[in-house]
Amino acid sequence: MLEDLAPTDRRRTCKVHRVASQLEENDRRILEDAVSDAETWSINGLAVALRDRGLMVTREALDRHRRGACSCSTT
Repeated sequence: MLEDLAPTDRRRTCKVHRVASQLEENDRRILEDAVSDAETWSINGLAVALRDRGLMVTREALDRHRRGACSCSTT
């Protein structure tokens, strides 16, 4: 009865990836460049700038993505 018992995969798609996938190619590149550019963009500054443009991405999601600790790094 329980032979195939296994935990469900509860990993969620990275918020940065989800937002980027909904953008046009040029905007996607701009977002990806900003997330990877720690010298120019602080996590907080980037989160505020994105929010001001209607893109809700938390500082935590941006930080996980930048550090490679999100689901993007496991796919």
